[in-house]
Formats: sequence, structure tokens, C-alpha cells
Amino acid sequence: MMENEKQTHKAEEAAKKNPKPLKRNPAIVNFSREHHYGLLLCWKIRQGLKNGVEPQRMAAYADFFFENDLKQHFMQEEKHLFTALLPDHPFRIKAESDHRIIREKMQIAAKGKVDAVFLSDLADTLEGHIRFEERIMFNFIQQQLSDVQLAKIAEIHKEKPTDLDTGWQDHFWEIKK
Repeated sequence: MMENEKQTHKAEEAAKKNPKPLKRNPAIVNFSREHHYGLLLCWKIRQGLKNGVEPQRMAAYADFFFENDLKQHFMQEEKHLFTALLPDHPFRIKAESDHRIIREKMQIAAKGKVDAVFLSDLADTLEGHIRFEERIMFNFIQQQLSDVQLAKIAEIHKEKPTDLDTGWQDHFWEIKK
């Protein structure tokens, strides 16, 4: 195991022992709110899998969600949060690697040639990434940044998350009675 992986592993183990997150600083709370929608995507995929929905329908929604939410969210995190850490910091390396992996999976989903195993893996990967950011990385970052830096992030990242589902007709995750 490389040194960065060891450090990340130690931080993850510490978080498991004390999983209670710190009160989220208002400057980065919108990032956390956006994570809620990412977790909903995971839940929707799992509901679709549980209900035997065609994988292409779920992949189309995942692509829609990525293009209309997640892509911008990743860019904002990378530009305004991850840069608070040195390029070789293990948390930054892990988060950037996760983003690359998720982007690659979303490119595959966009092509629609996926199966249930792929979609399950996509949901697991995205959820694991969000949990890492929420439980470990964001807590660390908000302790490291100065009030001035946090205020700058708050000024830049003001937009509130919106419900994308109003722009999507196929609510495959809903159980039809």
C-alpha cells in the first residue's frame, strides 16, 4: 500500500470509530445539500434494480443527472474545495480519483449499453465517494480553511440545489400500483 493510501485508510478507520460529522460550516453546506441529490440518484438506481426496470432507462437518467447536476458539482468541488489541500494530500488524491472513475462510469452509462451489475457498481461507487467527502474530507477541509477562505467559497458557491426530476418524465423508481 502506498503512503497516500495508508493515510487515507487511517483517516477512514478513524471516521468509522467516530462517524458523527462536525456541524457543516455554512460556507460549504450547499455542497453537502447537493450530495443529498447524489445519494437520491443511488437510491433511484437501486429502486429500479429492485423493481426490474430496464437498465437503459436507469442509465439514461444517470446521464441526465450527471449532465445537469453532477458534472458542475464536481467542477465546483475541484476548483473551490479540493484546492484547499496540497496536490499530493491523500484526501485530494482520493477525491480526484473518485471523480475520474465516476466520470468514466457516467460516459459508459451515457452510451446506454449497461447491465444491472454495472448500475449497482455505479451506485455503490457514487455513494462511497459521497460518504468519504461528507464524513472525512469536508470535516478536514472546514477545519483547515480560514474564515476568509470559507467566506470566499460561500460567495462563489451560492446556488441552491433544485429538483431535477421536474425535467425528467420517466420516474422509473416510483412503484406503480
